[in-house]
Amino acid sequence: MKNAGSTNQLKLDGIPGTSGRLSDMKNCQSKEMRFVKCNLIQNNIPANGYRGTAVIVDDGLSLLAWRELEENFVDIVRYVTTDPSTGEIKEFGSEGKDCEKIVTVSKGRLIPCPLLPYRGYLSRNDNTHGAMVTSAFGTIARNAKIIFVDLRLGDALGFKYSTQFSKMLEWLNNAVVPYHIKVLSMSFSGPNPGNNTQVKNLITSLYLNGVFQVTSIGNEGIFAGNRFPQNHRYVYAVGSVDHESRGFPWDGDYFSSYGKFTGDVAYYKNHDCSSVLTTFCSSFGDSSFGDKSTDFVMPGNGVLTAQFHAGVYVAKYSMGTSFSTPYLAAAALIAQYAYFSGHQRNYGRGDYLSPSELYDVLKVSSSRSTWDPYLGWGYIDLDYLYDYAWSLSGE
Repeated sequence: MKNAGSTNQLKLDGIPGTSGRLSDMKNCQSKEMRFVKCNLIQNNIPANGYRGTAVIVDDGLSLLAWRELEENFVDIVRYVTTDPSTGEIKEFGSEGKDCEKIVTVSKGRLIPCPLLPYRGYLSRNDNTHGAMVTSAFGTIARNAKIIFVDLRLGDALGFKYSTQFSKMLEWLNNAVVPYHIKVLSMSFSGPNPGNNTQVKNLITSLYLNGVFQVTSIGNEGIFAGNRFPQNHRYVYAVGSVDHESRGFPWDGDYFSSYGKFTGDVAYYKNHDCSSVLTTFCSSFGDSSFGDKSTDFVMPGNGVLTAQFHAGVYVAKYSMGTSFSTPYLAAAALIAQYAYFSGHQRNYGRGDYLSPSELYDVLKVSSSRSTWDPYLGWGYIDLDYLYDYAWSLSGE
Protein backbone atom coordinates (compact mmCIF):
# COMPACT_ATOMS: atom_id res chain seq x y z
CA MET A 1 0.00 0.00 0.00
CA LYS A 2 1.24 3.47 -0.85
CA ASN A 3 0.95 6.45 1.43
CA ALA A 4 0.25 9.97 0.23
CA GLY A 5 3.91 10.87 0.38
CA SER A 6 4.94 8.08 -1.97
CA THR A 7 2.19 9.03 -4.40
CA ASN A 8 3.48 12.59 -4.58
CA GLN A 9 7.02 11.31 -5.05
CA LEU A 10 5.88 9.04 -7.85
CA LYS A 11 4.35 12.00 -9.63
CA LEU A 12 7.56 13.97 -9.22
CA ASP A 13 9.49 11.04 -10.65
CA GLY A 14 7.70 11.04 -13.96
CA ILE A 15 4.23 9.50 -14.01
CA PRO A 16 2.98 9.86 -17.61
CA GLY A 17 0.45 12.67 -17.90
CA THR A 18 1.89 14.83 -15.13
CA SER A 19 4.00 17.91 -15.64
CA GLY A 20 7.74 18.45 -15.55
CA ARG A 21 9.94 21.42 -16.43
CA LEU A 22 10.49 22.65 -19.97
CA SER A 23 13.86 24.01 -18.86
CA ASP A 24 14.91 20.46 -17.90
CA MET A 25 14.22 19.35 -21.47
CA LYS A 26 16.16 22.23 -22.99
CA ASN A 27 19.18 21.68 -20.72
CA CYS A 28 19.15 17.86 -20.55
CA GLN A 29 18.58 17.92 -16.79
CA SER A 30 15.65 15.49 -16.58
CA LYS A 31 16.26 12.03 -15.13
CA GLU A 32 16.00 10.24 -18.46
CA MET A 33 18.55 12.61 -20.00
CA ARG A 34 20.96 12.16 -17.10
CA PHE A 35 20.51 8.41 -17.51
CA VAL A 36 22.01 8.62 -21.02
CA LYS A 37 24.43 11.39 -19.93
CA CYS A 38 23.03 14.03 -22.23
CA ASN A 39 23.76 16.57 -19.50
CA LEU A 40 27.51 15.94 -19.93
CA ILE A 41 27.65 16.91 -23.62
CA GLN A 42 25.95 20.30 -23.42
CA ASN A 43 29.19 22.18 -24.11
CA ASN A 44 29.62 20.17 -27.31
CA ILE A 45 26.22 21.00 -28.79
CA PRO A 46 26.59 23.30 -31.83
CA ALA A 47 24.60 26.49 -32.00
CA ASN A 48 23.81 26.12 -35.69
CA GLY A 49 23.33 22.63 -37.10
CA TYR A 50 25.17 19.32 -36.93
CA ARG A 51 26.79 19.12 -40.38
CA GLY A 52 23.83 17.00 -41.40
CA THR A 53 20.04 17.00 -41.43
CA ALA A 54 17.61 14.62 -39.72
CA VAL A 55 14.23 13.58 -41.08
CA ILE A 56 11.23 12.91 -38.84
CA VAL A 57 8.32 11.07 -40.44
CA ASP A 58 5.14 11.31 -38.38
CA ASP A 59 1.69 12.87 -38.31
CA GLY A 60 1.74 16.61 -38.93
CA LEU A 61 2.46 19.81 -37.07
CA SER A 62 0.25 22.80 -36.40
CA LEU A 63 1.52 26.33 -37.03
CA LEU A 64 1.67 26.98 -33.28
CA ALA A 65 3.63 23.77 -32.65
CA TRP A 66 6.03 24.65 -35.50
CA ARG A 67 6.71 28.05 -33.92
CA GLU A 68 7.34 26.61 -30.46
CA LEU A 69 9.54 23.79 -31.75
CA GLU A 70 11.73 26.30 -33.58
CA GLU A 71 11.84 28.58 -30.57
CA ASN A 72 12.88 25.82 -28.17
CA PHE A 73 14.25 22.71 -29.90
CA VAL A 74 14.97 22.41 -33.63
CA ASP A 75 15.14 24.26 -36.94
CA ILE A 76 12.51 22.94 -39.35
CA VAL A 77 14.19 23.57 -42.71
CA ARG A 78 11.50 21.82 -44.79
CA TYR A 79 7.99 20.50 -44.27
CA VAL A 80 6.84 17.91 -46.81
CA THR A 81 3.24 16.81 -47.26
CA THR A 82 0.67 16.31 -50.01
CA ASP A 83 -2.23 18.29 -51.34
CA PRO A 84 -5.32 16.37 -50.08
CA SER A 85 -7.21 17.20 -53.30
CA THR A 86 -4.60 16.37 -55.93
CA GLY A 87 -2.14 14.14 -54.08
CA GLU A 88 0.73 16.31 -55.34
CA ILE A 89 3.68 16.93 -53.02
CA LYS A 90 3.73 20.26 -51.21
CA GLU A 91 6.89 21.48 -49.49
CA PHE A 92 7.68 24.68 -47.66
CA GLY A 93 9.78 26.10 -44.83
CA SER A 94 13.36 27.33 -44.72
CA GLU A 95 16.36 27.63 -42.43
CA GLY A 96 15.92 29.81 -39.37
CA LYS A 97 12.73 30.72 -37.56
CA ASP A 98 10.05 30.66 -40.23
CA CYS A 99 7.33 32.32 -38.24
CA GLU A 100 8.80 34.03 -35.18
CA LYS A 101 5.95 36.54 -35.39
CA ILE A 102 2.61 36.20 -37.13
CA VAL A 103 2.96 39.73 -38.51
CA THR A 104 5.98 42.03 -38.59
CA VAL A 105 6.13 45.71 -39.50
CA SER A 106 8.80 46.88 -41.92
CA LYS A 107 8.97 50.39 -43.35
CA GLY A 108 5.35 50.94 -42.48
CA ARG A 109 4.20 47.73 -44.15
CA LEU A 110 2.63 44.68 -42.50
CA ILE A 111 4.49 41.53 -43.50
CA PRO A 112 2.72 38.27 -42.61
CA CYS A 113 4.47 35.11 -41.50
CA PRO A 114 5.52 33.22 -44.68
CA LEU A 115 3.84 30.03 -43.39
CA LEU A 116 0.36 31.55 -43.29
CA PRO A 117 -0.46 30.67 -46.93
CA TYR A 118 0.25 27.01 -46.08
CA ARG A 119 -1.97 26.71 -43.02
CA GLY A 120 -4.36 24.47 -44.94
CA TYR A 121 -1.59 21.87 -45.16
CA LEU A 122 -0.81 22.01 -41.44
CA SER A 123 -2.60 20.19 -38.64
CA ARG A 124 -5.25 21.92 -36.57
CA ASN A 125 -4.19 19.87 -33.56
CA ASP A 126 -1.39 21.50 -31.55
CA ASN A 127 -0.60 18.29 -29.66
CA THR A 128 0.09 15.86 -32.46
CA HIS A 129 2.20 12.77 -31.93
CA GLY A 130 4.70 14.23 -34.40
CA ALA A 131 5.08 17.43 -32.39
CA MET A 132 5.90 15.49 -29.21
CA VAL A 133 8.31 13.19 -31.07
CA THR A 134 10.10 16.22 -32.53
CA SER A 135 10.48 17.79 -29.10
CA ALA A 136 12.00 14.53 -27.84
CA PHE A 137 14.50 14.56 -30.71
CA GLY A 138 15.38 18.18 -30.00
CA THR A 139 15.93 17.48 -26.33
CA ILE A 140 19.17 15.70 -27.26
CA ALA A 141 20.00 17.23 -30.67
CA ARG A 142 19.01 20.78 -29.80
CA ASN A 143 19.17 23.27 -32.69
CA ALA A 144 19.40 20.45 -35.25
CA LYS A 145 18.10 21.05 -38.75
CA ILE A 146 15.21 18.72 -39.52
CA ILE A 147 12.92 17.90 -42.40
CA PHE A 148 9.44 17.02 -41.16
CA VAL A 149 7.51 14.64 -43.41
CA ASP A 150 3.78 14.43 -42.74
CA LEU A 151 2.48 10.87 -42.89
CA ARG A 152 -1.27 10.39 -42.68
CA LEU A 153 -1.51 8.74 -39.26
CA GLY A 154 -3.84 10.88 -37.17
CA ASP A 155 -5.78 13.10 -39.58
CA ALA A 156 -6.64 13.51 -43.28
CA LEU A 157 -3.40 15.29 -44.19
CA GLY A 158 -0.05 13.99 -45.41
CA PHE A 159 1.21 11.03 -47.42
CA LYS A 160 -1.16 8.06 -47.38
CA TYR A 161 0.53 5.14 -45.67
CA SER A 162 -0.92 2.45 -47.90
CA THR A 163 -0.52 4.06 -51.33
CA GLN A 164 1.95 6.97 -51.11
CA PHE A 165 4.77 5.62 -48.96
CA SER A 166 6.96 4.96 -52.00
CA LYS A 167 6.25 8.48 -53.26
CA MET A 168 7.46 9.87 -49.94
CA LEU A 169 10.62 7.74 -50.09
CA GLU A 170 11.33 8.90 -53.64
CA TRP A 171 11.26 12.51 -52.43
CA LEU A 172 13.62 11.64 -49.57
CA ASN A 173 16.06 9.88 -51.90
CA ASN A 174 16.17 12.96 -54.11
CA ALA A 175 16.68 15.19 -51.05
CA VAL A 176 19.60 13.27 -49.50
CA VAL A 177 22.36 15.24 -51.23
CA PRO A 178 20.94 18.80 -51.29
CA TYR A 179 19.84 18.62 -47.65
CA HIS A 180 22.75 16.47 -46.36
CA ILE A 181 20.30 13.97 -44.82
CA LYS A 182 22.05 11.63 -42.37
CA VAL A 183 19.32 10.30 -40.07
CA LEU A 184 15.69 9.20 -40.55
CA SER A 185 13.41 8.66 -37.54
CA MET A 186 10.02 6.90 -37.81
CA SER A 187 7.90 6.40 -34.67
CA PHE A 188 5.28 4.04 -36.07
CA SER A 189 4.89 0.48 -37.29
CA GLY A 190 2.29 -1.48 -39.20
CA PRO A 191 1.67 -3.77 -42.17
CA ASN A 192 3.78 -3.55 -45.28
CA PRO A 193 2.56 -0.60 -47.38
CA GLY A 194 1.58 -0.84 -51.01
CA ASN A 195 4.31 -1.13 -53.67
CA ASN A 196 6.29 -3.10 -51.09
CA THR A 197 9.09 -4.16 -53.44
CA GLN A 198 9.62 -0.56 -54.53
CA VAL A 199 9.48 0.58 -50.89
CA LYS A 200 12.15 -1.94 -49.91
CA ASN A 201 14.38 -0.80 -52.75
CA LEU A 202 13.97 2.85 -51.83
CA ILE A 203 14.83 2.16 -48.17
CA THR A 204 17.92 0.28 -49.33
CA SER A 205 18.80 3.25 -51.54
CA LEU A 206 18.62 5.60 -48.56
CA TYR A 207 20.95 3.30 -46.65
CA LEU A 208 23.44 3.11 -49.53
CA ASN A 209 23.35 6.91 -49.73
CA GLY A 210 24.38 7.25 -46.08
CA VAL A 211 21.09 7.59 -44.20
CA PHE A 212 20.84 5.87 -40.81
CA GLN A 213 17.20 4.77 -40.29
CA VAL A 214 15.42 3.94 -37.03
CA THR A 215 11.89 3.02 -36.01
CA SER A 216 9.90 2.28 -32.84
CA ILE A 217 9.28 -1.41 -32.03
CA GLY A 218 5.87 -0.79 -30.41
CA ASN A 219 4.17 -0.65 -27.01
CA GLU A 220 2.12 -3.85 -26.76
CA GLY A 221 4.60 -6.12 -25.00
CA ILE A 222 4.52 -8.58 -27.90
CA PHE A 223 6.77 -9.82 -30.69
CA ALA A 224 6.66 -7.10 -33.34
CA GLY A 225 9.79 -7.74 -35.36
CA ASN A 226 7.80 -8.70 -38.45
CA ARG A 227 6.05 -5.34 -38.73
CA PHE A 228 7.03 -2.61 -41.16
CA PRO A 229 9.41 -0.80 -41.21
CA GLN A 230 11.45 -2.71 -38.60
CA ASN A 231 11.27 -5.84 -40.75
CA HIS A 232 13.60 -4.19 -43.27
CA ARG A 233 17.26 -5.07 -42.72
CA TYR A 234 18.38 -1.43 -42.95
CA VAL A 235 15.82 -0.01 -40.52
CA TYR A 236 16.87 -0.43 -36.89
CA ALA A 237 14.28 -1.14 -34.20
CA VAL A 238 14.29 0.76 -30.90
CA GLY A 239 12.70 -0.47 -27.67
CA SER A 240 12.33 1.15 -24.26
CA VAL A 241 14.47 0.86 -21.12
CA ASP A 242 13.51 2.14 -17.66
CA HIS A 243 15.71 5.01 -16.54
CA GLU A 244 14.71 5.01 -12.86
CA SER A 245 13.22 2.81 -10.14
CA ARG A 246 9.68 3.98 -9.52
CA GLY A 247 6.90 2.17 -7.70
CA PHE A 248 6.49 -1.56 -7.18
CA PRO A 249 4.64 -4.33 -9.04
CA TRP A 250 1.87 -4.37 -6.46
CA ASP A 251 1.29 -0.62 -6.73
CA GLY A 252 -1.77 0.40 -8.71
CA ASP A 253 0.29 3.08 -10.38
CA TYR A 254 3.09 3.47 -12.90
CA PHE A 255 6.34 1.73 -11.98
CA SER A 256 9.74 1.06 -13.48
CA SER A 257 13.09 -0.41 -12.48
CA TYR A 258 16.44 1.19 -13.35
CA GLY A 259 18.06 -0.42 -16.38
CA LYS A 260 15.27 -2.96 -16.95
CA PHE A 261 13.48 -3.56 -20.23
CA THR A 262 10.23 -1.62 -19.94
CA GLY A 263 7.44 -3.98 -18.92
CA ASP A 264 9.75 -6.91 -18.13
CA VAL A 265 7.08 -9.46 -17.25
CA ALA A 266 9.62 -11.99 -16.01
CA TYR A 267 10.97 -9.44 -13.53
CA TYR A 268 7.65 -8.06 -12.35
CA LYS A 269 5.96 -11.49 -12.37
CA ASN A 270 2.41 -10.32 -11.64
CA HIS A 271 2.53 -7.53 -14.18
CA ASP A 272 -0.12 -7.55 -16.89
CA CYS A 273 0.87 -5.78 -20.09
CA SER A 274 -2.77 -4.95 -20.78
CA SER A 275 -3.03 -2.86 -17.60
CA VAL A 276 -2.72 0.87 -18.23
CA LEU A 277 -2.58 1.52 -14.48
CA THR A 278 0.98 0.26 -14.17
CA THR A 279 3.10 1.00 -17.23
CA PHE A 280 3.30 0.26 -20.89
CA CYS A 281 5.20 -2.77 -22.15
CA SER A 282 7.76 -2.27 -24.87
CA SER A 283 7.42 -4.75 -27.70
CA PHE A 284 10.43 -6.72 -28.92
CA GLY A 285 11.85 -8.53 -31.93
CA ASP A 286 13.31 -11.94 -32.73
CA SER A 287 15.00 -14.05 -30.07
CA SER A 288 18.13 -14.21 -32.25
CA PHE A 289 19.96 -11.27 -33.78
CA GLY A 290 18.87 -10.46 -37.32
CA ASP A 291 16.72 -8.24 -39.52
CA LYS A 292 13.66 -8.55 -37.24
CA SER A 293 15.37 -8.12 -33.87
CA THR A 294 15.55 -5.22 -31.42
CA ASP A 295 18.71 -3.22 -32.08
CA PHE A 296 18.86 -0.69 -29.23
CA VAL A 297 16.80 0.72 -26.38
CA MET A 298 16.47 4.24 -25.03
CA PRO A 299 14.33 5.69 -22.21
CA GLY A 300 10.60 5.69 -22.93
CA ASN A 301 8.74 5.15 -19.65
CA GLY A 302 7.88 8.54 -18.15
CA VAL A 303 9.99 10.85 -20.33
CA LEU A 304 9.45 14.55 -20.91
CA THR A 305 7.92 15.78 -24.16
CA ALA A 306 6.70 19.29 -24.95
CA GLN A 307 2.95 19.78 -25.23
CA PHE A 308 0.33 22.49 -24.97
CA HIS A 309 -1.77 22.69 -21.82
CA ALA A 310 -4.44 25.38 -21.60
CA GLY A 311 -2.64 27.19 -24.41
CA VAL A 312 0.74 27.16 -22.67
CA TYR A 313 3.77 25.24 -23.98
CA VAL A 314 4.87 22.94 -21.16
CA ALA A 315 6.75 19.70 -20.50
CA LYS A 316 4.70 16.62 -19.65
CA TYR A 317 5.73 13.06 -18.92
CA SER A 318 4.92 10.67 -21.75
CA MET A 319 5.52 7.00 -22.46
CA GLY A 320 6.21 4.88 -25.50
CA THR A 321 8.91 3.64 -27.83
CA SER A 322 7.78 6.53 -30.03
CA PHE A 323 10.04 8.69 -27.87
CA SER A 324 12.84 6.17 -27.41
CA THR A 325 13.28 6.28 -31.19
CA PRO A 326 14.00 10.01 -31.70
CA TYR A 327 16.43 9.78 -28.77
CA LEU A 328 18.44 7.17 -30.68
CA ALA A 329 18.12 9.16 -33.91
CA ALA A 330 19.48 12.23 -32.11
CA ALA A 331 22.35 10.15 -30.72
CA ALA A 332 23.20 9.02 -34.27
CA LEU A 333 23.24 12.63 -35.49
CA ILE A 334 25.52 13.65 -32.62
CA ALA A 335 27.92 10.82 -33.47
CA GLN A 336 28.04 12.01 -37.08
CA TYR A 337 28.70 15.58 -35.94
CA ALA A 338 31.50 14.52 -33.57
CA TYR A 339 33.17 12.38 -36.24
CA PHE A 340 32.84 15.12 -38.88
CA SER A 341 34.22 17.76 -36.51
CA GLY A 342 37.18 15.62 -35.45
CA HIS A 343 37.98 14.76 -39.05
CA GLN A 344 37.77 18.41 -40.07
CA ARG A 345 40.09 19.48 -37.27
CA ASN A 346 42.69 16.83 -38.06
CA TYR A 347 42.57 16.82 -41.85
CA GLY A 348 41.07 20.17 -42.82
CA ARG A 349 37.87 18.64 -44.17
CA GLY A 350 34.97 16.78 -42.62
CA ASP A 351 33.79 13.28 -43.34
CA TYR A 352 30.84 11.09 -42.41
CA LEU A 353 30.37 7.60 -41.05
CA SER A 354 28.46 5.12 -43.21
CA PRO A 355 25.28 3.70 -41.61
CA SER A 356 27.06 0.41 -40.85
CA GLU A 357 30.00 2.26 -39.29
CA LEU A 358 27.61 4.42 -37.30
CA TYR A 359 25.80 1.31 -36.05
CA ASP A 360 29.12 -0.06 -34.76
CA VAL A 361 29.94 3.25 -33.07
CA LEU A 362 26.60 3.13 -31.26
CA LYS A 363 27.29 -0.48 -30.20
CA VAL A 364 30.65 0.47 -28.70
CA SER A 365 28.99 3.39 -26.87
CA SER A 366 26.13 1.32 -25.48
CA SER A 367 25.43 -0.26 -22.10
CA ARG A 368 25.95 -3.85 -23.30
CA SER A 369 28.83 -5.74 -24.85
CA THR A 370 26.55 -8.59 -25.92
CA TRP A 371 23.21 -8.52 -27.69
CA ASP A 372 20.00 -9.29 -25.75
CA PRO A 373 16.60 -10.18 -27.30
CA TYR A 374 14.86 -7.45 -25.29
CA LEU A 375 17.52 -4.78 -24.76
CA GLY A 376 19.35 -5.26 -28.04
CA TRP A 377 22.79 -3.69 -27.68
CA GLY A 378 21.47 -1.59 -24.80
CA TYR A 379 21.14 2.17 -24.36
CA ILE A 380 23.62 4.85 -25.40
CA ASP A 381 26.07 6.74 -23.19
CA LEU A 382 26.02 10.06 -25.05
CA ASP A 383 29.13 11.39 -23.33
CA TYR A 384 31.16 8.34 -24.34
CA LEU A 385 29.58 8.38 -27.80
CA TYR A 386 30.70 11.92 -28.54
CA ASP A 387 34.28 11.34 -27.39
CA TYR A 388 34.55 7.98 -29.15
CA ALA A 389 33.17 9.24 -32.48
CA TRP A 390 35.56 12.19 -32.33
CA SER A 391 38.52 9.91 -31.58
CA LEU A 392 37.86 7.78 -34.67
CA SER A 393 39.05 10.66 -36.82
CA GLY A 394 42.59 9.89 -35.68
CA GLU A 395 43.29 12.48 -33.01
